[in-house]
Amino acid sequence: MLKHKPVVIGIAGGTCSGKSSIAGILIDEFRYTNSINIIREDDYYKDQSHLPMEERAKTNYDHPLAFDFDLMIDHLNKLIAGETIEKPTYDYTVHNRSNVTEIVHPSDVLIIEGLFALYTREIRDLEDIKIFVDTPADIRFIRRLKRDVKERASGTSKWSFGKLMKYGVGGILGFSTAPLGMAIWLGMLTSLGALIFLIINVVEKLIGKTTVPGFATIVCLILFIGGVNMILLGIMGEYIAKMYMEVKNRPIFIVKDVIDSERNVLVNSKESVEN
Repeated sequence: MLKHKPVVIGIAGGTCSGKSSIAGILIDEFRYTNSINIIREDDYYKDQSHLPMEERAKTNYDHPLAFDFDLMIDHLNKLIAGETIEKPTYDYTVHNRSNVTEIVHPSDVLIIEGLFALYTREIRDLEDIKIFVDTPADIRFIRRLKRDVKERASGTSKWSFGKLMKYGVGGILGFSTAPLGMAIWLGMLTSLGALIFLIINVVEKLIGKTTVPGFATIVCLILFIGGVNMILLGIMGEYIAKMYMEVKNRPIFIVKDVIDSERNVLVNSKESVEN
């Protein structure tokens, strides 16, 4: 039994955002100095043994209702209290809990990793350090596709081609400034085309070639104004996007610094109590 409460770290984020990678880095950091355990939320999917395989495949496994939070919270409280638990494991190939369980002993550091590691208040209250991994949707989509086909042997996807395309295009447009740059270039080309068209019509007028009265002026004016509008919208969009990316790329949590800070707080608190 532990003599002190373990440091509990919650790592949440979207599917394939890199939660497991960060958890792996933390395990490598602590394994030689402190005992460490990881509780993966995926192992706490609800038991669906009463459902046929076809019905299990239809379950939305990215929804909170798919998880047995009561069991997970009970196990976390026992580990924090210094008790040993028998943790369930999940088999992705059959969309259900496996018959294999894992014995988990108390440890100095406890990592909670999963989509909803910060979802319930009961779990958040147990966590000393909370980390949310923010990764662009297009990157997560590619990672998810590769993982489900190769690692989890998911077989035929329940996603239609149209749904996959919509998700992929939405990720690109939602997290890329490329469309704004295209708008600027298209606006410049439109404005340049309007000027060239105007010059051609002026030259034709000077050499005496007949043209439709007013037609050239209207077309040039529409093209030029439209091109200028696209350039201005593109520039403003690029400016706003750069501000967003600057804020987004600033790290909310620097894992090592936060852990070191927590250690210092624990040490100082212990010294204060002893004094």
